Amino acid sequence: MKSDAFAAALDRATSDALVVGPINDEAQLKYPLLWQWLTSCEAGRDHLKVPAKLSIKASGAAFLCSLSDEAYGVSLDASSDSLDGCFAALESALSQPQPAIRTWPNHTPRLRKRKKG
Repeated sequence: MKSDAFAAALDRATSDALVVGPINDEAQLKYPLLWQWLTSCEAGRDHLKVPAKLSIKASGAAFLCSLSDEAYGVSLDASSDSLDGCFAALESALSQPQPAIRTWPNHTPRLRKRKKG
């Protein structure tokens, strides 16, 4: 369950077409594709979206990392033998010439109209 403060901040960011997340985080340079997925609220010229979500689960001797964009209904998975390696594993998966991005069947995009003015 989201906290009220987090939900309010996310609502303000997406209603103003801002990128969420700290602007000085070194991860922007180290993991640019992952950063874009996790912080972008842009969905074209006329629409906005909620940024993608990252989940990490421990499984046996590995960590399973999943990046999900509920607005577009797509996801990407990667695995790492260490928790520290999860971001690098996802960045590597996104960097492939043809990333293994899965589309969700029967999903309708969930976008907000951009406020004019």
